[in-house]
Amino acid sequence: MTEKHLRLLDFVLPKLSEIYPNSTGLSSLTHEYKKQTNIKFDYKEEKHIIELYDYLYFEYDSNTNDFIKITPEYKEIIDSYGSLTNYLTEQVNIEKENQKYDDDLKKLQIENARLQNENLKLQNRHLKRYIVYAIIGFIVGVIATNWKEILYLLNLTAPE
Repeated sequence: MTEKHLRLLDFVLPKLSEIYPNSTGLSSLTHEYKKQTNIKFDYKEEKHIIELYDYLYFEYDSNTNDFIKITPEYKEIIDSYGSLTNYLTEQVNIEKENQKYDDDLKKLQIENARLQNENLKLQNRHLKRYIVYAIIGFIVGVIATNWKEILYLLNLTAPE
């Protein structure tokens, strides 16, 4: 969409929504636009605009002297936002917010994965220590229960 088309649509769509809800000719609207802005649209440009935006922003009826009527969807949008530029600006802002949210979510997912990895390392370290302590405890237990026999086997004491 060119800047020239956007400015024309910002002029035409509110007019179609408020002043001409049943329809009017695009030629009369472009003529009115020329009076206000001194920007002219020739017949070829009008046809090009109709080809580009028919059924998107307005409905074109060639059987009724090239009359156009705003689509119900864009009537609601123009009534809510005031102009197509305001609506598109809002959509861009929403898209930026969504992108920021997606970026923040991605950062949180990366941080979550890092923390899970760190947690797994700590759990593995804990398990290894638990096994070592269990083995040491077993060995100390065996030695404590049989210390007299161990000393006898090592020839450090005489049997009783």
